[in-house]
Amino acid sequence: MNNKQKQKNIFYVYVYLDPRKPGKYTYGSYSFDYEPFYVGKGYEHRWKRHIEDYILKNDKNRLKINKIKKIIRITNDIPIIIKYSENLLEEDSFLLEEDIIKTIGRIDLKTGCLTNLTNGGEGNFGLVMSEETKQKIRESHLGTHFSKEVKKKLSDIHKNRWKENGDELRVCWKKWVKENWTYEFRKERSEKYKGENNPNWNNRWNNKQRKKSSIRQKNKGSWLGDNNPSRKNPPKGNKNGNNKYIYTLLDKNYNVLMTSYSITDIADRYNVNPLGLKKSNVLGSLYKGIYRIKRKKYKNNG
Repeated sequence: MNNKQKQKNIFYVYVYLDPRKPGKYTYGSYSFDYEPFYVGKGYEHRWKRHIEDYILKNDKNRLKINKIKKIIRITNDIPIIIKYSENLLEEDSFLLEEDIIKTIGRIDLKTGCLTNLTNGGEGNFGLVMSEETKQKIRESHLGTHFSKEVKKKLSDIHKNRWKENGDELRVCWKKWVKENWTYEFRKERSEKYKGENNPNWNNRWNNKQRKKSSIRQKNKGSWLGDNNPSRKNPPKGNKNGNNKYIYTLLDKNYNVLMTSYSITDIADRYNVNPLGLKKSNVLGSLYKGIYRIKRKKYKNNG
């Protein structure tokens, strides 16, 4: 965020409320219809971040995470989130957040019911690192690699995150996506990161990177064999909707070996030349004395 954005009235202070505890909760001049348990400040979509962090297990504030977890388990819904005050300058949002937290009090300090771990008012909105600082960070990371043990641990965390409390996470995730990933939000996000605003703008891989990625994907084999989408889904094809073919590979005795929308997929499976297969057909000669290809037209309306 640049200085111009910091000087605009784009900030707000938001409060997370516990839907299990309705009532009249008054703290000084602040009043809520449900018990508050977290106060934050931000701009754009910051108020949603804590739900996303809970789903991805990126938040280290265990008080807040455990509260969200219990709410979802008992109510089958996410917490109530309100924007207490909007259209604020950054400095004003810091002051208001700090005052609300101080007035309500924090659980860890035994002064109130909030799960905040700081007094608020801090933040790094608009922080711009110098080129010298960026270069130092780059150099500090050069040549550093995770050990196999660390890689395995990270892999296990990602694999198992849906196994533990999976139903709760799915409910939370579905509701979050349904409410937030609207057509307007996607369009706004698309416009925001279009062209030079895209973090990957003009970031092209060199030949070494392409080769390394190609080898990794081939070894991974995620699209090999029956996982290849070409065996199940017809290609989108040309926009003019030309006729396409579905290919069936037969042996010399007309036994079906496999079917696919891609002749290249068939060739890769049986380690043969796709050009040779294209010249073969049921009524013609065999390819390598073994294979025949049967083609059937279909109209692609996609």
